[in-house]
Amino acid sequence: MIKQMSAVLLALCFVCATALAGGVGNAVTPIKTTTEHIGVAVGFENDFIVDRLNPLENKYGPRSMEITDFSRNYGKITVGLSDSSNLYMHIGTGDYDLKFVDRAQDASMEVNLEPGLYTGVGINGLMPVNEEIEVPYGNLSFGVGADTQINTFFNEVDSLVRSTFRADNVRGGFYGVEGQSSVYVTMQYEVEPLETLIIPYIGMYHSWMFVGTYDELRYTSETTGDVGEDFQAAHDFASFGLIFGADFDVAKYLNVSIEGRFIGENAVTTGVSLKF
Repeated sequence: MIKQMSAVLLALCFVCATALAGGVGNAVTPIKTTTEHIGVAVGFENDFIVDRLNPLENKYGPRSMEITDFSRNYGKITVGLSDSSNLYMHIGTGDYDLKFVDRAQDASMEVNLEPGLYTGVGINGLMPVNEEIEVPYGNLSFGVGADTQINTFFNEVDSLVRSTFRADNVRGGFYGVEGQSSVYVTMQYEVEPLETLIIPYIGMYHSWMFVGTYDELRYTSETTGDVGEDFQAAHDFASFGLIFGADFDVAKYLNVSIEGRFIGENAVTTGVSLKF
């Protein structure tokens, strides 16, 4: 029995690993179906965007804006709206690097930002598409899900390199708004002896983002002295890609989730939640 059960778990782990290629994210399972109590979860997540495929553009402002090494750490609360949907909100910090071309001066800008406020809200849902199928040591079922969210972030400027020189007396701030929508299919394996659900999923997503200054970027230039510039928000609304992930619901009170996003942005999210 132990050998058979180990083989089943190893096979599922292999499926998850090949699908994921790394990453952890928002739980796809409806909270109310996986807890016997009030249907609320609190947790912590880390989301890290390595880079984005498409630069952010503005024909009157920044050109070829790149956001890299975008790390977000935040606390999160999830409320089960029904047996098929969740509402979630989070608040924490975000930190990233910014590169773009100042169109007016045709000068390259490399901006390092301080960690700042990061907030967001979203909703997701999951609908079963078949009755549970009995398999060794549990049940197997499939579902179709969707998720949509919007996030905001505000960061003060820490340092600036303009063209070939490092600017002095740098101050100012950038704001950003981003959103993502995704659809996916899931496979749920309930391991009855362990009271555990293993839910790998795969799908597609659409991501958008815009970033601009909310506080004028000011610095001291070697040639022109004190300089102040405002930048209209550069944007990208056409990033698409593949999403892979998995939920692990343990003993009806603990959820560990992992998600990777590729093509439109290369990103990984990991999270853990306690359910009540």
